[in-house]
Amino acid sequence: TKGNTLETKNCLLLSQPLSLLYGETLGYTEDMFLQDCIEVLKVSGKKFAIKFHPKDTEEVKTKYSFYQVQGNLEDLLNDYDIVIGMNSMALLHAHLYGKYIISYQPNLLKADDCITNKLGITKLITTKLVLEDVLANEQYKKTTNVNNMGKNAKEKIVQFIIDKSGRR
Repeated sequence: TKGNTLETKNCLLLSQPLSLLYGETLGYTEDMFLQDCIEVLKVSGKKFAIKFHPKDTEEVKTKYSFYQVQGNLEDLLNDYDIVIGMNSMALLHAHLYGKYIISYQPNLLKADDCITNKLGITKLITTKLVLEDVLANEQYKKTTNVNNMGKNAKEKIVQFIIDKSGRR
Protein backbone atom coordinates (compact mmCIF):
# COMPACT_ATOMS: atom_id res chain seq x y z
CA THR A 1 0.00 0.00 0.00
CA LYS A 2 1.09 3.51 -0.69
CA GLY A 3 1.19 4.44 3.00
CA ASN A 4 3.89 1.87 3.70
CA THR A 5 6.32 2.76 0.94
CA LEU A 6 9.09 5.30 0.75
CA GLU A 7 7.29 7.21 -1.99
CA THR A 8 5.00 8.89 0.54
CA LYS A 9 7.70 9.85 3.02
CA ASN A 10 9.57 13.09 3.73
CA CYS A 11 13.36 13.11 3.26
CA LEU A 12 16.08 14.95 5.13
CA LEU A 13 19.41 15.36 3.34
CA LEU A 14 22.51 15.65 5.55
CA SER A 15 25.30 17.72 4.08
CA GLN A 16 28.94 17.42 5.15
CA PRO A 17 31.87 19.62 4.10
CA LEU A 18 33.82 16.67 2.68
CA SER A 19 35.39 18.75 -0.10
CA LEU A 20 37.17 20.83 2.54
CA LEU A 21 38.86 17.67 3.82
CA TYR A 22 39.30 15.61 0.65
CA GLY A 23 38.81 17.89 -2.35
CA GLU A 24 37.49 15.56 -5.05
CA THR A 25 39.65 12.57 -4.08
CA LEU A 26 36.65 10.64 -2.74
CA GLY A 27 35.13 10.71 -6.22
CA TYR A 28 32.41 13.10 -5.11
CA THR A 29 31.78 16.26 -3.10
CA GLU A 30 28.86 17.45 -1.02
CA ASP A 31 27.75 19.50 -4.03
CA MET A 32 27.56 16.39 -6.24
CA PHE A 33 25.71 14.54 -3.46
CA LEU A 34 23.16 17.34 -3.09
CA GLN A 35 22.67 17.79 -6.85
CA ASP A 36 21.97 14.09 -7.36
CA CYS A 37 19.66 13.80 -4.36
CA ILE A 38 17.66 16.89 -5.28
CA GLU A 39 17.24 15.70 -8.87
CA VAL A 40 16.07 12.24 -7.77
CA LEU A 41 13.76 13.58 -5.06
CA LYS A 42 12.18 16.20 -7.36
CA VAL A 43 11.40 13.55 -9.97
CA SER A 44 9.96 11.27 -7.28
CA GLY A 45 7.72 14.04 -5.95
CA LYS A 46 8.95 13.56 -2.39
CA LYS A 47 9.15 16.46 0.00
CA PHE A 48 12.68 17.13 1.25
CA ALA A 49 14.96 19.56 3.02
CA ILE A 50 18.70 19.93 3.63
CA LYS A 51 20.33 20.10 7.04
CA PHE A 52 23.67 21.81 6.55
CA HIS A 53 26.74 20.97 8.59
CA PRO A 54 28.02 23.96 10.57
CA LYS A 55 31.28 23.87 8.58
CA ASP A 56 29.67 23.70 5.12
CA THR A 57 30.96 26.45 2.84
CA GLU A 58 28.93 29.59 2.26
CA GLU A 59 28.95 28.71 -1.43
CA VAL A 60 27.14 25.42 -0.80
CA LYS A 61 24.77 26.96 1.76
CA THR A 62 23.89 29.78 -0.64
CA LYS A 63 23.44 27.51 -3.67
CA TYR A 64 20.97 25.27 -1.81
CA SER A 65 19.51 27.81 0.65
CA PHE A 66 16.02 27.35 -0.79
CA TYR A 67 15.95 23.82 0.68
CA GLN A 68 17.61 24.63 4.00
CA VAL A 69 16.07 23.59 7.28
CA GLN A 70 17.52 24.83 10.54
CA GLY A 71 17.45 23.35 13.98
CA ASN A 72 18.75 20.63 16.18
CA LEU A 73 18.96 17.24 14.41
CA GLU A 74 17.02 15.46 17.16
CA ASP A 75 14.15 17.92 16.80
CA LEU A 76 14.22 17.83 13.00
CA LEU A 77 14.07 14.04 12.86
CA ASN A 78 10.47 14.14 14.08
CA ASP A 79 9.44 15.61 10.72
CA TYR A 80 11.26 13.14 8.45
CA ASP A 81 10.91 9.46 7.66
CA ILE A 82 13.98 9.04 5.44
CA VAL A 83 17.44 10.47 6.07
CA ILE A 84 20.01 10.47 3.28
CA GLY A 85 23.63 11.22 4.02
CA MET A 86 27.11 10.38 2.82
CA ASN A 87 29.17 8.96 5.65
CA SER A 88 28.00 11.06 8.57
CA MET A 89 27.74 9.72 12.11
CA ALA A 90 24.36 11.49 12.03
CA LEU A 91 23.07 8.56 9.94
CA LEU A 92 23.59 6.27 12.93
CA HIS A 93 21.90 8.87 15.11
CA ALA A 94 18.90 8.93 12.75
CA HIS A 95 18.78 5.14 12.72
CA LEU A 96 18.67 5.05 16.51
CA TYR A 97 15.65 7.38 16.23
CA GLY A 98 13.95 4.79 14.02
CA LYS A 99 14.42 6.52 10.67
CA TYR A 100 15.02 4.80 7.35
CA ILE A 101 18.55 5.81 6.40
CA ILE A 102 20.47 5.80 3.14
CA SER A 103 24.21 6.21 2.62
CA TYR A 104 24.73 7.76 -0.82
CA GLN A 105 28.33 8.38 -1.89
CA PRO A 106 28.26 8.93 -5.67
CA ASN A 107 31.25 7.47 -7.53
CA LEU A 108 33.13 6.65 -4.30
CA LEU A 109 36.80 6.00 -5.13
CA LYS A 110 38.19 5.28 -1.65
CA ALA A 111 37.38 2.95 1.23
CA ASP A 112 33.90 3.41 2.65
CA ASP A 113 34.13 4.86 6.17
CA CYS A 114 30.39 5.13 6.81
CA ILE A 115 29.60 3.56 10.19
CA THR A 116 26.12 2.44 9.17
CA ASN A 117 27.54 0.61 6.16
CA LYS A 118 30.28 -0.98 8.29
CA LEU A 119 27.67 -2.17 10.79
CA GLY A 120 25.46 -3.58 8.02
CA ILE A 121 22.59 -1.20 8.73
CA THR A 122 22.84 0.39 5.29
CA LYS A 123 24.39 -0.65 2.02
CA LEU A 124 26.61 1.75 0.14
CA ILE A 125 24.85 3.37 -2.81
CA THR A 126 27.20 4.90 -5.38
CA THR A 127 24.96 5.64 -8.38
CA LYS A 128 21.98 7.88 -8.92
CA LEU A 129 20.16 5.02 -10.67
CA VAL A 130 20.36 2.79 -7.59
CA LEU A 131 19.31 5.70 -5.37
CA GLU A 132 16.25 6.23 -7.58
CA ASP A 133 15.43 2.53 -7.40
CA VAL A 134 15.73 2.37 -3.60
CA LEU A 135 13.50 5.41 -3.14
CA ALA A 136 10.94 4.18 -5.67
CA ASN A 137 10.73 0.50 -4.79
CA GLU A 138 12.10 -0.29 -1.35
CA GLN A 139 9.48 -1.06 1.28
CA TYR A 140 9.61 1.32 4.19
CA LYS A 141 11.59 -0.35 6.96
CA LYS A 142 11.62 1.19 10.39
CA THR A 143 14.11 -0.04 12.94
CA THR A 144 13.46 1.45 16.32
CA ASN A 145 16.66 0.85 18.24
CA VAL A 146 20.14 -0.59 18.39
CA ASN A 147 18.81 -3.94 19.61
CA ASN A 148 17.38 -4.60 16.14
CA MET A 149 20.76 -4.12 14.43
CA GLY A 150 21.99 -7.69 14.79
CA LYS A 151 24.42 -9.64 16.87
CA ASN A 152 26.97 -7.61 18.86
CA ALA A 153 25.71 -4.30 17.41
CA LYS A 154 26.46 -2.29 20.53
CA GLU A 155 29.96 -3.71 20.74
CA LYS A 156 30.57 -2.99 17.05
CA ILE A 157 29.50 0.64 17.51
CA VAL A 158 31.75 1.11 20.52
CA GLN A 159 34.71 -0.54 18.74
CA PHE A 160 34.17 1.62 15.65
CA ILE A 161 34.21 4.77 17.78
CA ILE A 162 37.35 3.62 19.59
CA ASP A 163 39.06 2.83 16.28
CA LYS A 164 38.15 6.25 14.85
CA SER A 165 39.36 8.07 17.94
CA GLY A 166 42.79 6.43 17.70
CA ARG A 167 42.63 5.15 21.27
CA ARG A 168 43.21 1.57 22.28
